[in-house]
Amino acid sequence: EGAFWHRYFRSHAKREARLRASELSDEALEDKLEKVVRLFGYLSDKDIFAEFYKKQLAKRLLLARSSSDDAERSMIAKLKLRGGSQFTHDMEGMMTDMRLSQDIQSAFAEHVKDKELELDTDLTVQVLTTGFWPTYKSDELNLPKEMLQCIETFKAFYDLRTSHRRLRWVHSLGSATVVGKFTASGKSKEHDLLVSTYQACILLLFNEADSMTFSDIQGHLNLPAEELKRYVLS
Repeated sequence: EGAFWHRYFRSHAKREARLRASELSDEALEDKLEKVVRLFGYLSDKDIFAEFYKKQLAKRLLLARSSSDDAERSMIAKLKLRGGSQFTHDMEGMMTDMRLSQDIQSAFAEHVKDKELELDTDLTVQVLTTGFWPTYKSDELNLPKEMLQCIETFKAFYDLRTSHRRLRWVHSLGSATVVGKFTASGKSKEHDLLVSTYQACILLLFNEADSMTFSDIQGHLNLPAEELKRYVLS
């Protein structure tokens, strides 16, 4: 019975979380959140829900799938009343990180402008506090020079702001828009390709060569063969 409730509640909470705030009035949205929290009160092991909710919240925030920060904060506040401040500590930290990341991004843009720096690529960075977020795997990906220039510029800027925090890049959470130029029937067309960071690194290698073997790509990027195979085929 307990397992059933956890499965049902996880499914129900996920479905409610997908509702866009624009589709509901403030009163209707508040009513939906209240119903979810009411169900939460019946759970015997609330830690299972906390882990699930934390992962789903992280996904919504990092992939920009949350249509309302106010709704997210309202839900967290309701859970805090039911479960206590320790229960929502990480969730509140995640929301704070996203707000601070916007401030850091604005400051970085000003820094680039003031220093008259020229970057080959636009860069948006989300700075996350390790303890708040789910654990994400990092790797030793060799970035192409276009990306490396941006990252080194941001790191130099960030190091000026703080000396007690170290940046660890999590490429698996990144995405990129790559402009592809394709020629067909003598006509050249440009298309914006929305891809993962890994896929962008693979595509950018072909700025230097018309063809490349799998081993060549692996050597350039320094990724395990099984992982690279997944990115090449996706």
